[in-house]
Amino acid sequence: MSQLVHVAQTTAPSAVTTAHMVAAYARTRGKDGRPGAGIAHRSISPDSAWQFQGTSMSGEWPLHSYLELGAFPSAVPCVRLHTRQVLWEWGLSEVSETVELLASELVTNAVKATRFMEDSFVLRFWLLSDRARVMVAVWDANPQQPIRMATSEDADNGRGLLLVEALSKQWDWHVAPDLGGKVVWALV
Repeated sequence: MSQLVHVAQTTAPSAVTTAHMVAAYARTRGKDGRPGAGIAHRSISPDSAWQFQGTSMSGEWPLHSYLELGAFPSAVPCVRLHTRQVLWEWGLSEVSETVELLASELVTNAVKATRFMEDSFVLRFWLLSDRARVMVAVWDANPQQPIRMATSEDADNGRGLLLVEALSKQWDWHVAPDLGGKVVWALV
C-alpha cells in the first residue's frame, strides 16, 4: 500500500537549498527511513525539485502540490487521481489527461528505477503551475539517467520516455547531489 502524504503550502516558499530541505526531511525520519514523530505538517519545498546549479523557480510557480509516496506500483493510480483533482481545483481541467499521463509515466519509471535498490522506500512528486504551464517533477533514489528504450511495434512496454517526449513541451532530468537520486521533470 502506498504511503500518501500531501503537503500543502499556501504561499510560494523562499528559495532554500537542497541541503536544508534534506536536513529538514531527515529530522522527520527514524533511522529506518520511516516517518518519525512530529512530521504531520512538515513542509518540503517545491524548489527542491530542480534546485541545482543555483536555479530556483519557486517564484514562477504560484500553484504547487507535493506528494510523498511509497515506491510501489500502487503509487501510479494515486498520482493520477491526485493530478486530476488538483488540476480541476486550479481550473486547468483542459490539460488534465495529458498531465495525468505524463505523471503516470514518470512515476512508473521512478518505481521501476528503484525496485532493485536497497532502502528505496519513497518517491516524491511535485505538480506546479503558473496557470499557463504545468510542470510535473518526480524524484527517485536511483541516480542513473533515464534511458529511452528501443522497442518493437508489438512490445508491451518500453515507451514511457517516448510518450513523455511526445506529450511535453520540454523534459529533462538531473542528479540531486545533496539528496541523492535524480529528478525527472516534464513541462506542458
